[in-house]
Amino acid sequence: MQAVALYDYDPEESDELVLQEGQHVQDDGWWLGYAVDAPDHVGLFPSNYVRQVQQQTAHVSMPPRYENKDENEDDDEDAEEQEYQRRTLQRRRIQQQQQHREQDDRDDKGEELDDNSEEEDIPTAPQQRMTSVLQLKRSLADAERASEAAQHARLMAERDIVWGQHHHRRLRTDEDEDFDRKETEVEQYRYRRDSRRHVARYEEEQDDGGDDDGEAFQYNKDDRDGESEEEEEYEKEREEEDREDHGVFTIPADQQSRMNSVIEAYQSRQNRDVREADEQDDEGKGQEDGGEYDEQELTAARIVRQYRHHRIYQERQQKRRQASRVIACTLQTRLHSRQQQRSYLERQHAAALAIQRWMLRTSSQQRKRRAEVDRIEQDNLTYAATQIQNWTRQLQAYFRWKEHVEKEREMMGQRNRARLLQLELIKQQEAAAQEEERCRQEQEREQQRRLEIEQQRHAASNQSDKKNDDKDKCIRKKMMKKEAVDLVKVLVKKQLDEKLHDHDEKMAELQRLVTTLQDVIRKQSEMLQHSNDHAIELEMANTAKTAKMHHRHQVPLS
Repeated sequence: MQAVALYDYDPEESDELVLQEGQHVQDDGWWLGYAVDAPDHVGLFPSNYVRQVQQQTAHVSMPPRYENKDENEDDDEDAEEQEYQRRTLQRRRIQQQQQHREQDDRDDKGEELDDNSEEEDIPTAPQQRMTSVLQLKRSLADAERASEAAQHARLMAERDIVWGQHHHRRLRTDEDEDFDRKETEVEQYRYRRDSRRHVARYEEEQDDGGDDDGEAFQYNKDDRDGESEEEEEYEKEREEEDREDHGVFTIPADQQSRMNSVIEAYQSRQNRDVREADEQDDEGKGQEDGGEYDEQELTAARIVRQYRHHRIYQERQQKRRQASRVIACTLQTRLHSRQQQRSYLERQHAAALAIQRWMLRTSSQQRKRRAEVDRIEQDNLTYAATQIQNWTRQLQAYFRWKEHVEKEREMMGQRNRARLLQLELIKQQEAAAQEEERCRQEQEREQQRRLEIEQQRHAASNQSDKKNDDKDKCIRKKMMKKEAVDLVKVLVKKQLDEKLHDHDEKMAELQRLVTTLQDVIRKQSEMLQHSNDHAIELEMANTAKTAKMHHRHQVPLS
């Protein structure tokens, strides 16, 4: 079976075919085939990626045919049976090919099997084949289910085929209706023409009386000439109407033959009646020539002849009416049968459309129901996830708050420790200053005491030698004492200035550190407060939103 690829297909396995869009493929059935341009490589391919070429060509090139319903059903059954047999043979051939392929694979691998192993492998061969076939079917079924685009393309192609068949059926129905209408018009025209002709003939017979045979012969001849002229005029009118309608009206051959046979029989009967009337007139004339009749007998002969002509005319009229009734009955029967067939086809089409609509409505309802259930489940899952997320956010906010409190407490402790350290340093510095002052005072007292002792010793040792110079020595001692005191004061002041300068620098550094820590702590406190407020606002908004969504989408599952 010839097919054409609808899409590109890249193989996933080594035993699959590569398909290009528009490439022709020979489908041997059971998802197995080969490319027309490369028939040596036989492989698998998904059936929903190709479309049969026969259906498209039959849909385009098949002309409308007028066949019987039973014959169509028999042909369909025969075609289905042949298709089933062909598929069965193809499956068997595919199984045989798979067996040969497995045997070739085993031979290529070079397996050396003894008699016992061969006896054990023989029963498992069908199981292996069944397993491979089932795996193949399963993989191909998954591929077909996964290919939504291919399913959509196949549905579109089937819909095009169905619409094409429906279009051809409508064309055939319209052609049948046009043919019935035109045939009815032809019969009605012929009936009206015959009626006008008989009325005109009867009036002429009443006017002329029909005395001689020449007049009767001339009347019949004129009648036939009139019929031929009227038929020609009617045919010309029909041809003009057909040309105006841009179509050609043709009567089928069997109906044309039946109409010709009816017309010939009617004309033969008419000619026979005319010949009989002429023979009777000739006999009457011969008798009139043979003897002399009086005027009364001639009048009686005319009356008899006129009565005979009237009787013949009545018989002809009756035969024509009978023929018209038969033709009308035949046409009515034919129209009734065609109307029944058309109504049957319309009922079938309406039933098919109703079934299709029901299937579409059912599938849409099921799809909507599944979508509603999925939506409800999704909403429930979303609500549960939102609750879990809110709970997680609350826990995170609590831990952040706890961490913030711990940090604040730690920073407060650091500030307190820094303040205590600062106070301790100040106390130590004050104690050191006091200790230095005490040491300085002790040194001064010690120096004073030493000076006094030295003076006493010097005075005691040199009292005798320096009596004259006591006054100078006292002055010198006072000067030396004053200089020593001044020197000690300068040294102590210098040391105190240096210590105070170092202490001031340390205090300024500590003050800067404390100020920086206070700024950092204040900024962190503001940021934490802002983040906590924002988190609380978001939590409240999310809680209100989830509560509204849960209240809106709270629908019981059915």
